[in-house]
Amino acid sequence: MLVDLHCCLGEDLDVKSSSEDIITYMGKHNISKAVLSTLGKGFIHHFVEENQKILNLINLFQEKFIGFCSVNPWFDNSIDELRKRVVSDGFKGVVFNPSLQGFKVFSPLIEPLIDTCVLLKIPVYFYSGTSYYDLPLDMALLAKKYPQVNFVIGQMGTSDFWMDIEPSLQLAKNLYIETSVNPNTDLLKDVVYHFGPERIIFGTGYPYTDPEYELLKIKLCNFNKKEVDLIMHENAMRLLGY
Repeated sequence: MLVDLHCCLGEDLDVKSSSEDIITYMGKHNISKAVLSTLGKGFIHHFVEENQKILNLINLFQEKFIGFCSVNPWFDNSIDELRKRVVSDGFKGVVFNPSLQGFKVFSPLIEPLIDTCVLLKIPVYFYSGTSYYDLPLDMALLAKKYPQVNFVIGQMGTSDFWMDIEPSLQLAKNLYIETSVNPNTDLLKDVVYHFGPERIIFGTGYPYTDPEYELLKIKLCNFNKKEVDLIMHENAMRLLGY
């Protein structure tokens, strides 16, 4: 079984993906379930509409897809939208893109939404490592402040802040990393060695990266079967409450 924690539906400036594209790549690579979130404007001012598109696709293929909604903390309707998508529509988490949304992870702006996540008992996924706004160490500070919430460092700090991943994991036990985009297999092996495979969750980052490469990246690490099972599906299913 393969579970993809980070798959995006929609359109950004340089990439886009349709429902047909996603279903095709899942079939090609034997991915059983994918966690859907938005792209581009879905993080900024069209998050309600983009969340609805995700829900529409989930309703068509309930056995394939799980929803993570997006909300913008600058907008007054963000808490109501988060509650609606989780309580009424069955979404299992929330995704933030601090660089696009213009806020620093460890800041008062995000706290009302994280307080809501505590009440809803859902995980929080952050894009990471592309700017001052989305530093892994700030995610660790937020995770320490909210030990009731599981946080995911998306894309392993990418290419700029990957060196902060291990110190961040050391600071907060409720912090996990998602594997997409960052090509650093040594980092993955180091995390397994120092923290165990339980802290790593597989994601393709589609359409930003090629799922075939993301799967190969895990294979090149030469993890044992138990480690692979945890990384490729067991950790994700536990995070999602299954």
